Amino acid sequence: MIVLLKKAMRLCPIYPAWYVGDLAWAHLLMNRQDQAIAIAKEATSLDPDYIFTYFVLAIAHAEIGNTDNAAMAVDRIVSIDPDYSLSRFARSQPFRDVEVMERHLDGLRQAGLPE
Repeated sequence: MIVLLKKAMRLCPIYPAWYVGDLAWAHLLMNRQDQAIAIAKEATSLDPDYIFTYFVLAIAHAEIGNTDNAAMAVDRIVSIDPDYSLSRFARSQPFRDVEVMERHLDGLRQAGLPE
């Protein structure tokens, strides 16, 4: 997935934030939290209202123990969509692997996303 996203970004140099956001998710899924955070920050500069990037930031920061930054990412999620919750996140995600879903829910819970 990373190779394909980087290729898409090379072929389309004016790419949308979701390309970068998906790249951040890919790094998060591979337990590369520092890379996921750096890439997600790039996505937020492209589109500060692209909510899914803040999920990456919240989860990755929570997993490395940076609770302040994790909470700031959740604050941004809630400012974009005040009704967002853990249950809504769970319903909207395509992950079939229960461990992956639980990992993400745990990270968001630690970051302070409401149930």
